[in-house]
Amino acid sequence: MSAEEFLEHYDTVVMGGVFGLPGGISSLGADLGHALAARLHIKTGKEREVTIQRPCGKVLVAILSHLVRENIELDSTEQFSEACLLTCTIPSSISTYKGDLKIGVGRRGSSTVVVASATFSGQMFDWGRANRILNDLFQAARNGVRI
Repeated sequence: MSAEEFLEHYDTVVMGGVFGLPGGISSLGADLGHALAARLHIKTGKEREVTIQRPCGKVLVAILSHLVRENIELDSTEQFSEACLLTCTIPSSISTYKGDLKIGVGRRGSSTVVVASATFSGQMFDWGRANRILNDLFQAARNGVRI
């Protein structure tokens, strides 16, 4: 359940049913607060770098497969001579609004370096979600694609 879905149900059941207030009032307040916090550059997140003893192409395929499994939307890619950058949107959840995931994958000798950051704008706390996203991403990159 996303944060938006939770507030929609909260509005219907609690605010409308119990207090008799018009629907959407909680969502409106949350949206305004989130927008204000984002404009004030309030954000939370984590960044991490790991080196994986696997070929760069195999690590990249494992990461792309993981993004599909986790419903993380790939927004853009940038190709460089020895690396690439993936920019993604993390879907909203019960604990966070949507966020940004940036993943850099590059070759260093026979190894692959993966740098990733998960950021949630407009929030001071992500309740460990950025850590979980990065842990799962790096675990998938290490394990590779299982067929």
